[in-house]
Amino acid sequence: MTARRIFWVSFLVVLALWLMRGEASATSFQVVQDRSYRLGFFLVVDALVENVSPRWVEWAEVSLEFYDFFDKLVSVEHTAVRPYSLGPGQKGTVRVVTPFNEAVRKIHYRFTWQQDREQFQNVVQRPIRTE
Repeated sequence: MTARRIFWVSFLVVLALWLMRGEASATSFQVVQDRSYRLGFFLVVDALVENVSPRWVEWAEVSLEFYDFFDKLVSVEHTAVRPYSLGPGQKGTVRVVTPFNEAVRKIHYRFTWQQDREQFQNVVQRPIRTE
């Protein structure tokens, strides 16, 4: 093989590996089930989340952003997904307790995690239903 051919084959292999890595990490989390309810002066949000990627995720965290009807940010709460590391298809739990605000109509779950020492993020939007 010539040096030029080796270069191009190596380049294509690296490019293919890089593209596969990006696709696997683009949307690793989905909210399988969530429940929000008022408890006295507080709003409690319990959620079951799933790793839908084909790879392990580590240091999974989530920020819950609470929005009103006009998409104005009302508040933000941070917590970790339990357990911190999830394999492909595994589920974890999230719980947030925040002061109740009648204006809140939507929740955006902003997930942050690591795969192979790189940090990724995706957002899941859900309407809120207080019981």
